[in-house]
Amino acid sequence: MKKQTLFTTILGFALIINGCGKKEEPKQQQVTPVKQTQAQTDTNKVTKAVATQQTKQAIKKQFVSMGIAPDFELPKLDGTPVKLSSMKGKIVILDFWATWCPPCRKMIPELTKIYNNYKSKGVEILAVSLDEGGTQTVQSFVDNANIAYTVLLGSREVSRKFGQINAIPTSFIIDREGNIRDKHIGYRNAEDMETVIKGLLAK
Repeated sequence: MKKQTLFTTILGFALIINGCGKKEEPKQQQVTPVKQTQAQTDTNKVTKAVATQQTKQAIKKQFVSMGIAPDFELPKLDGTPVKLSSMKGKIVILDFWATWCPPCRKMIPELTKIYNNYKSKGVEILAVSLDEGGTQTVQSFVDNANIAYTVLLGSREVSRKFGQINAIPTSFIIDREGNIRDKHIGYRNAEDMETVIKGLLAK
């Protein structure tokens, strides 16, 4: 009897100990949601801060008009005439370049990125070649470089209209109403052009 009583007592203590252990588990589980909620709160704060910063940047990117872009008509490589004023309603990147210009060639993949990502949103690229070698020289280069956007054969007259292009590449970004909103001399990456484009698309 004493042995049974002793065994029963030990078993009772074991149950009591295990039972307390199980009751303590929910307390541990309650800590986790608090940590997750705090993490989510922190994430929300960061998200709001980023959104606010982006909004401030967008406000700063209200580009002042540099005037109406001078109209012109230039031929594509197949001879088809293209008039700038026919692009009204689209955002146009007007790029003065040449096949022999290293930074111009470096900029082609960047323009291609913009063209592929934004042509469906109403963005057009007109690359005005200032080469003096004629259509064949430009066409051969365009074919080898797989340029998909529009390439035009430039002229001194058009160059003068845009302030006498003395350095290339020189690019302009023109809004839907035909206003010049941005001018850049030299190589330009896609991200930089995209900043301007997004600002104009948001208007």
